[in-house]
Amino acid sequence: YSLAAIKGLVETKPFQLLLDSPARAQELMADGQFAAKCAAQAFWPGPLTMVVPASSHLPSNMQPLKERLYPEGSLGLRVPKVPALTEAISQCGGILVASSANTAGHAPPSALEEVSASLIEAIDGVYMPDMKQPPASGVASSVVRFAGRFWKVLRPGAISAEELKAVCNYDK
Repeated sequence: YSLAAIKGLVETKPFQLLLDSPARAQELMADGQFAAKCAAQAFWPGPLTMVVPASSHLPSNMQPLKERLYPEGSLGLRVPKVPALTEAISQCGGILVASSANTAGHAPPSALEEVSASLIEAIDGVYMPDMKQPPASGVASSVVRFAGRFWKVLRPGAISAEELKAVCNYDK
């Protein structure tokens, strides 16, 4: 099974990459992404998914996934705020293909009990966050497309457009 098939997604919908650090993003994004770098400094680790132009020098192990990860020449990148998760990502080479634990057309779960049994059966494992950490806010990450000095909110979430504007100093 592919992740797309398990989730019931169309083959053209890309997945995000979870990274172990903001520095890892620098290796994956094209040069000249000024607004993305400002946003990363302000909001990573945290609830910001950045869609950025991909570097022309991506690691060779990502080439077979090119059509799925960046069909339009862009990557969706995020550095999670949970230290145990970023450590796990680091132990897996610093980059993980990721998706929420829901099937197409259903809301993402906020607790393991809400994940469909058929989805759990179809995957190799479930990441369980450290229960000592404060719970997630329940608000999805903001998804923002960046290109050079410009940005556009694709999905509103935990970080507002006003907050982005304050740190990036560039209009949409």
